[in-house]
Amino acid sequence: MNNRVKIAVTLGLPLACLAVATLHGGDDEITKVEVMKTEIDTSGKVEWKKHTVLPKVKGMHFSAAAADFTGNGKMDVIGSVSGKTILFSAPDWKQEHIHTLKGNSRARHVAAEAFDFDGDGDMDLVGGNAGGPLLWIENPSKEGVQWTEHIIDDETSGIHCIILFDVNKDGKMDVLSNNFGSKPPLANSCTWYEYTKNADGKVEWDRHVFADGDASGGSHYLGVGDVNADGWPDIAVAAKGVQYPDGNWFAYWVNPGEEKINEPWEKVVLLEGQEGATNIQMTDVNADGTMDFICTNGHGKGVFWLEMPSKTIHMIDAEMECPHNLTMSDFDGDGILDFATNGFKSKRASVYYGKVGSFRRVDIDTDQKSYDLKSVDMDGDGDLDILNAGQASGNICWYENPAQ
Repeated sequence: MNNRVKIAVTLGLPLACLAVATLHGGDDEITKVEVMKTEIDTSGKVEWKKHTVLPKVKGMHFSAAAADFTGNGKMDVIGSVSGKTILFSAPDWKQEHIHTLKGNSRARHVAAEAFDFDGDGDMDLVGGNAGGPLLWIENPSKEGVQWTEHIIDDETSGIHCIILFDVNKDGKMDVLSNNFGSKPPLANSCTWYEYTKNADGKVEWDRHVFADGDASGGSHYLGVGDVNADGWPDIAVAAKGVQYPDGNWFAYWVNPGEEKINEPWEKVVLLEGQEGATNIQMTDVNADGTMDFICTNGHGKGVFWLEMPSKTIHMIDAEMECPHNLTMSDFDGDGILDFATNGFKSKRASVYYGKVGSFRRVDIDTDQKSYDLKSVDMDGDGDLDILNAGQASGNICWYENPAQ
């Protein structure tokens, strides 16, 4: 593939703003790049207040999850610190060691989500370690008691993303995970797991591989949405490349529907030649009835949206370095999806408020490194705040949404 890019530059923006020089779409299609004139709000009127859950300590915090784990009606936080799973109880963030991660020095939650898997009324945790396994940790609903670890899949390796979504439309949440490790049988694959409770109340898991060995290149984060408007959720994936020579791509896998949903799905390549491709989420940015994609090069540089079906790249933020995370929500309640990211090299966290076909950027932090952001109502006021796991910043914090 040696197709050169057609570049259309918005007036007033220099060519230096372009993050890439040569791009490829799937199936040898030429990809057009446009640099958007993103409005940057420097008025200071939109202020997201920063709250500290864990001050800076030694070690990296790759993921954090928020839920009412203690049952007191307030949002608590769980993170991993030096191989230990720590519960930070709201409102004063009292620390309780609830579980010890097993494994080597890479034993840490690189991905975590909260859900009541056993249906006993309290919130449990699903987590993944960089070297495996995929597990869920049962909440005992008692202070001072260690949480119980249950293995979902001990054949995983290279987990970097876990999300919850009802893949098969049976009314229950499923667990989705990537697996960029080279260890069989799940080498370079992505999976989804459905769970049931047997007669004894034990939670049991069925593994389904939707990307069967065709997600090589250091897959990172997943996004879910109905790309082809057939009523079934498709799954998008980004692969970072860097030390993985067959990475640097964005793609999605087409959900085949009920009859073949448990079999491998068809892969559709969106873009190749994207240095450090990391995150991909779906939304109809320009309100034309077609699903578009929000993408970040989290091990490279740049945030953009990919217009479908033309595969035109609209560069939103060419200066953001290593935007390794991406969370999408309607932060201002106007009915249009917004998103946020934090570049761990730029140390800048920004919210991008969506308009039809464009975005308004508000910087909410200029001294924070992060691998993982989540949208969650931390203060119970009805709008979505942002939880930030501080990676090299060594902290965990959250930003209060000023919308209310």
